[in-house]
Amino acid sequence: MYVYGNGEVLVMAFEDWLNRKANHYAHNEILAFLLMILGANFLVGGLVMTVVTTGEVMAFPFFSQQSLNMASVIGLVLSVTGVFVLLSGFFLVLNYDRKRKWHLAEIEKAGKFQNRKIRIAQAEEMLKELQEDE
Repeated sequence: MYVYGNGEVLVMAFEDWLNRKANHYAHNEILAFLLMILGANFLVGGLVMTVVTTGEVMAFPFFSQQSLNMASVIGLVLSVTGVFVLLSGFFLVLNYDRKRKWHLAEIEKAGKFQNRKIRIAQAEEMLKELQEDE
C-alpha cells in the first residue's frame, strides 16, 4: 500500500507486488554479477602486480624471500580484496537468484489459483444457465 502526499492510497495486488519484487531481485542479481567481475579484476591486478614486482612466477607469489616493498604489499592487498569481493558477489548472486525464483514460483501459483477460480465461476454460470433452460 502506498500513501501519497495528498492522502490517496494505492493498493497493489499481491501478484503485482510479487512481480515487482522478482524484478528487484533480478536487478540485484545483475549488480552482484558485476561485483564478481570487479573482484576478478582486483584479483588479477593484484597477482600481476605481485608477479611484476617479484620478477618470477611462483605458485605462491606472496611468500617470496625478497623484502617487502610498497608495490608487493599493494599487490597482496589487491589480491586479498579481489578474492573477498569475488566470493561476496558469488554468494549474493546465489542468494538473489534463489529469492527471485521463489517470487516467480509464487506468481505462477497465484496465476493457477486465479485461473481455477475463473473456471469454477464459469462452470457455475453454465450450470445456472442449464437450470434456467429446463
